[in-house]
Amino acid sequence: MNGLIMISWALLLPLPLKTGTEYILRHYYQYPQKLHGGWLFFHCLLAGGLIVYWSDRQVLCAAYYSLLFICLIILFHIDNAVFYLPDKLVFPVLWGGLLFQTEVQKIPFSDALYGVIAGFILLWAVAAGYAWRQKQSGLGGGDIKLFSAMGAWVGAEKLAILMLLACASALIVSLLRYVLARHDNSLHSGTRIIAFGPHLIAGMIIVMSIMSDGGF
Repeated sequence: MNGLIMISWALLLPLPLKTGTEYILRHYYQYPQKLHGGWLFFHCLLAGGLIVYWSDRQVLCAAYYSLLFICLIILFHIDNAVFYLPDKLVFPVLWGGLLFQTEVQKIPFSDALYGVIAGFILLWAVAAGYAWRQKQSGLGGGDIKLFSAMGAWVGAEKLAILMLLACASALIVSLLRYVLARHDNSLHSGTRIIAFGPHLIAGMIIVMSIMSDGGF
């Protein structure tokens, strides 16, 4: 089964995911540019490896993780391109996580439910506080809903670690962009906005990998 998963994610899924994501961006967000095929292939390869590692030869787990990664990869590239996380892809992450804990029970269902509630309240409070202090929005509603959905997969107790990892990832990327901009004047004209969704996804993957390895 592991070989079939890797073949599917390495050979069969990259092109449909790229084509589908580009269609969504072009049709709904008027984003005409093509996605970088190398990055999407890398994400698919990483997803296949993690599904094999996390599922431990359990078919039901592999199916849920596959659906999760399909949503996450598309969300990653949409948010990175247009700074938006569509509900039609965020909500499957939420409901998929709750169903996953019902069927597989990697964590107690009550913990998953508390994670959804705590994730929404926590990030909403941060966003509201920032908007009140700075008189401008710092986080979008999609980030709040995605973080809440992630609570269904990792539970309430792991959300703080997930957020810490996401912030660290965003900080590293910001510093790299700053350093590169100092050496390339053409980068100064680019947007200073950073899509936070990809960093939440990175934090989630790290936390779930540690959980799968018996950590926490």
